[in-house]
Amino acid sequence: MSEFRSDRCLTDVMLSMIAATALTVGFPVSADGATVSGVYVGASADNVQMVQIVRTPDGRLVGRIEDVTLAPNGSVQDNAMAMDGAADGQQITLSPKAGFIATFGGSVSGFVDGDLLDLSWQGGHSVLRRSDAYGFEAAVAALHTRSAQMAADRQARDAAQAKLVAAQSLRQLAQNLTDRLDALDRTTAKVTVALAQVDDQYAGLGRAAQHKRSQQRVLSELSGYGVASMSAGTDAQGIIVQMNGLRGTVNGMRGTAHTAVETIRQELSSIELGCRNDPIGSTAGDPCRDLAAEKARLDATVEPLQAAFDQAENAYADAVAQANERPHLFRRLFQQ
Repeated sequence: MSEFRSDRCLTDVMLSMIAATALTVGFPVSADGATVSGVYVGASADNVQMVQIVRTPDGRLVGRIEDVTLAPNGSVQDNAMAMDGAADGQQITLSPKAGFIATFGGSVSGFVDGDLLDLSWQGGHSVLRRSDAYGFEAAVAALHTRSAQMAADRQARDAAQAKLVAAQSLRQLAQNLTDRLDALDRTTAKVTVALAQVDDQYAGLGRAAQHKRSQQRVLSELSGYGVASMSAGTDAQGIIVQMNGLRGTVNGMRGTAHTAVETIRQELSSIELGCRNDPIGSTAGDPCRDLAAEKARLDATVEPLQAAFDQAENAYADAVAQANERPHLFRRLFQQ
């Protein structure tokens, strides 16, 4: 019985007794105040206990002990057990049949003094006041009310903490987004210049491959130039390999840029989702208010970047076509 502990203060117990319900109705008291039978209740801010005693004609005591405790986590724990004992005038001895008082050294002794039940056991002491079941139930109801309030307070604290964490996470996402957009801007400027140079490289390689192909065709028609024709063909094929290698490099750049853009899009989506719960509100530095501008900034960067990659792919296709195309003069000669 948690209220039967040595750390319970007698003053706290007596101040929290439910005096308004401390009735003696139904429990006749003799002139010397020696009547033991009755319901005794003790209450504090986080505990209510009840000892119910019935004194039999032969002087034996039977009844029950109930202890209700409000735990620090807000849960209400209720323990009850049967008990028996003996009385000698106002002096009593109680022995719970099982459970927690036994852990305090076995029996509990005490005395009845008017409406007070004074109990002592090894390492502890408690005073309860005569009341009734209604007084006990009222005190227990007060514990449950406090329990519900503690739960509500805890939920409110948890919600506030969750909102704070969400706001911090959202600001961090927004900072990451800004950093990535800055990096993408810098990369786009460099990639755009590089792709313009790639376009020129494709054009030059296409012309060179066309020239070698033309040499190969002309030499293949001439007697004794078979080796030279094969050499020109090998050179042309080497140029085509260069073109394909350059295209692989460009595709790698495109893949890297695509990954960077998709990462930014995912961060934008995460911020947008977080903003639906308005974890920051109208405070300064709200990334939710900057979301539309960040989206527009991304689109403004992606559009020219995509166009530059598309242009590079078109330049590659043109170079391949040029490498395999006969010049106009040679087309007329071989078509005759």
